[in-house]
Amino acid sequence: LFFEKTLCWSGLLFEPMADEQKNHYNLRINSVSYNGAVCDREGTRKFTKVAWNGWSGFSDTFSAEHWAGIQRNRYKTEEVDMQCYLLNKELAKYNVATVDLLSVDVEGHELDILESLDYSAVDFQVILVEENGNGAKLSAFLRTKGYTGYIELGSDYAYVKAAYADIAEAAGR
Repeated sequence: LFFEKTLCWSGLLFEPMADEQKNHYNLRINSVSYNGAVCDREGTRKFTKVAWNGWSGFSDTFSAEHWAGIQRNRYKTEEVDMQCYLLNKELAKYNVATVDLLSVDVEGHELDILESLDYSAVDFQVILVEENGNGAKLSAFLRTKGYTGYIELGSDYAYVKAAYADIAEAAGR
């Protein structure tokens, strides 16, 4: 909430878990909150709800390791139809041309999402993305879009436009 309260940030928030979406909606009063997911195509898609925070997602994008963790821990699962949105289309509805921070944490299909974006239509200044074992592919793709890896934050990586890298470095990362 720091950015919302201090810098008056607003944004779009996509949360597939209904209870979490309601919490975000109540906390992030400057933002539009969707009960659904950003995907690489519109429509509905099978979504696996896992009875443990941070494990839910689209089962067709789960790694073998992710599935093994679900089974090993005996987490309850439920498959549901999830509404999928195209991020660029939703941003266009609100005439958003610049996004200060794009955070992508979608349990395995981060690269699909990043590849589906139209970088000529929206200026994504900083991209924070969960790595999920795809760090090399994510970095290679984002380099083609003019981004440079900037900092590793646990399993997340922050990328900035190469043009801003010197400024970020001077600010002390």
